[in-house]
Amino acid sequence: MDFYVGERKSGRGCLVAVLLVVAAVGVLLFLRTRRPAKEPPAATPAGAPAAPAAADPGESLLAETRRLKAEDRLQEAREKAYELLDRSGNARSRAQAEELLGAINVDLVLSLRSMPEKTEYVVESGDSLAALAKKFGTTVDVIRKGNRIPGTVIRAGDRMRIFGGKFSITVDKSDNTLVLALNDRFFKRYRVGTGEYGRTPTGAFTVREKIPQPTWWRPD
Repeated sequence: MDFYVGERKSGRGCLVAVLLVVAAVGVLLFLRTRRPAKEPPAATPAGAPAAPAAADPGESLLAETRRLKAEDRLQEAREKAYELLDRSGNARSRAQAEELLGAINVDLVLSLRSMPEKTEYVVESGDSLAALAKKFGTTVDVIRKGNRIPGTVIRAGDRMRIFGGKFSITVDKSDNTLVLALNDRFFKRYRVGTGEYGRTPTGAFTVREKIPQPTWWRPD
């Protein structure tokens, strides 16, 4: 808003000019206070339910694992169960997935089925089960059971699927469980007995011999 003041300077003229300026400022302040205020964001009413949290994928993945296992699609069921262990924090779903995985893994290893941890192999002249077990880091029994070999004789030209991989064991004395892992992935969980009053030693150990049904004596 512009104001013009004439050249004639008098007390009355100055007073009028001052009054006009004050009036203009008042009008501006009035208009400013009349602007609609921004509405605050709507608040959640007291007692209203909060937005639902993201659903845990455990139940759906568990159902999918069971379906694939029932359809005998064991490799797909295995990977779906591993996905559940990676993504779900639900203890019940994880326990059921571990139980399914244990059965699936054993079935895959001790059958003619293929799996990523098996190598397709054609027996060569001079091969023996003991030599192949040492070469692939497995046992004679696993090769025999996984390939339906009734005895110990193999012949050149025979085709096999030989299981291999690195097993590791973790024993938890607090709940007497043993977790068997294959190449650092869960394989199967077992219940085990540990020493009374915590006398089972703790630490890292290496299995040197594997003896089926070993003789055991009481420490005393």
